[in-house]
Amino acid sequence: MSVNIRLAQEEDISVLEELYLQFTDWFLQRNEALRKAVKDPNCELLVAEINGQVVGFVHQVFFLDIVHAGVYSYITSLFVKEEHRRKRIASKLIQAALASAKKRKVVEVHLDTKEYNEQAIRLYEKLGFKRVGVTFECNP
Repeated sequence: MSVNIRLAQEEDISVLEELYLQFTDWFLQRNEALRKAVKDPNCELLVAEINGQVVGFVHQVFFLDIVHAGVYSYITSLFVKEEHRRKRIASKLIQAALASAKKRKVVEVHLDTKEYNEQAIRLYEKLGFKRVGVTFECNP
């Protein structure tokens, strides 16, 4: 099984919308946001393909971090179709995102997951991420 990691294109948007619905039960219209992300130089949306079929994605956002006096990135989403899990696809997606961050001279990459998502936690720690801080969110 050969996995191809590449930048998402506009023609991937409909399949990415379907994947998001498998990833979260938030029934939001993501088409326009995905269209913007594909074109935004401060966003990176990578897809994993097997035999030309998109089976996963990772979304990374880049921004200036004044505290660290450099570019910082945040991986907002990572998802692999259930039938393609445990094939190292998530690892390949994260590694591709990290390689891209390194090329952009990112000083720090952040991501988060739910406290109960032990599988993701093990993956992130295996890939060199450390547990730091606490994440908060609110709806303004």
